[in-house]
Amino acid sequence: IAVLGSAWGGEFLDAALVVTLFSVAEIVEDLTMESVQETLDKVLRSLGDTSPEAVLAQDSDLGGVARSKGESIPVTALEAGHVIAVRPGERIPVDGKVVRGRSHVDESALTGECLPVEKDAKAAVKTDANTLAFGGTVVVGGYLE
Repeated sequence: IAVLGSAWGGEFLDAALVVTLFSVAEIVEDLTMESVQETLDKVLRSLGDTSPEAVLAQDSDLGGVARSKGESIPVTALEAGHVIAVRPGERIPVDGKVVRGRSHVDESALTGECLPVEKDAKAAVKTDANTLAFGGTVVVGGYLE
């Protein structure tokens, strides 16, 4: 509209300036988007393996195959109800509910909160905040199942 108005009024220099400014803005936007995409790719690669494994906390049956406590299995083989063990310093591989143990969990990658959040299966008042564990977060201390 600005270009048409400028051209209609005989201000061809102004029309050319508007076209130039919009073209430069589009080039800057494209460069910025490429930079953001590259940064996101680096972050995702730094998170590690895209097919993590989980350690079983109890004997389980996975698709008709008996698996022993302490055995590592692919996360894709987990089903609802399976209990996994997560030790200090390990990344929680999948979302779930804490059924045993107590620990602080670094959820800063998800929430931006700088302080670790306490997770406790035996909390006096059970809330989602203290019993839910999210995949990708890191156990700071303690042990969770």
